[in-house]
Amino acid sequence: MRLILAFSVFFLSSVAGNTVIASTSLKPLNTSNSETFAVQSDVEGRVLKKVIKKIKATGGRVIFSELYNTLELEADEKEFLGRLYEIFFKIPGFLEAYFSVSGNLPTRQQIGDNFGINKESIELLLTVMEMDSRVPQLFKRNPATREMTSIDRTKIGAFMSRYGNSVQFFWEGKKLPEFKLNRLDRQGAISSEQLKNQVSLVYFWFSGCPPCVRITPHLVELGLKYGERGFQVIGVNADRVLKIPMTQEAQRAYLRGVGVDYPNVVLTQEAQADFGNVNVYPTLFFVGPNLEIESHMINYQGLDTLKAVVERLVGRPE
Repeated sequence: MRLILAFSVFFLSSVAGNTVIASTSLKPLNTSNSETFAVQSDVEGRVLKKVIKKIKATGGRVIFSELYNTLELEADEKEFLGRLYEIFFKIPGFLEAYFSVSGNLPTRQQIGDNFGINKESIELLLTVMEMDSRVPQLFKRNPATREMTSIDRTKIGAFMSRYGNSVQFFWEGKKLPEFKLNRLDRQGAISSEQLKNQVSLVYFWFSGCPPCVRITPHLVELGLKYGERGFQVIGVNADRVLKIPMTQEAQRAYLRGVGVDYPNVVLTQEAQADFGNVNVYPTLFFVGPNLEIESHMINYQGLDTLKAVVERLVGRPE
């Protein structure tokens, strides 16, 4: 399947195997002010602007392959456009995972936060899903708010089965997948075997993830409060598998800047697959001394909620 790019209302057709966009309204994108997009990165803002420019210049017709290969795109913009293509196929898995664990539907902002892009980019991708006749109706949205009102889990399952990115949701009571991952914060590696005989929180995150930023101070506090009682936090950074352009030096500086003192490792594609293709961030696995997963949580959790789980697992509530 080829990715189509545009916002608002589209009529889609397929020409010579390439997906074409015909837009009937460019009003939501008719602006040159990048602040309107509330962009989280400069490259994202530049890509969105160029998509708008291309739509207007072609009378509302854009072929993804042509846009991707155009000389008008800088290297980092082409990389981001390719990332949007990948996220397009990951969104259904995220919807299923989020709903399965929380019982709620994510907002566009929450979806964007999960993938490290802004709400406008998510609106683009959701609209593509709605208007491309080859994509089944995976969800319904409120016409006024543009937020989701329901999802079709059967169709999402079929989509994921066809395009991959299957996700495992029910972890409690299962053994922690085996892993050995290189340290992010310093030299060396950490394996699942090293977690034996302790209560551990294995925490999946990526740089710049808003709910990850919010939860990090809580994790630091948990480590300080319960460290002497056999509790530890292991951070698993997903920047590499998500293709987020962060150098190791920048990642280490970020960890120091927010006061993180627990170890962090680098997620690989193999480990991501072993953990059920984790695609919701943050994802938290509370693991007992026998390496059994005792609790599985996604997205931001308040300090009191986290404390309650740790208190139960360390076995000596205060």
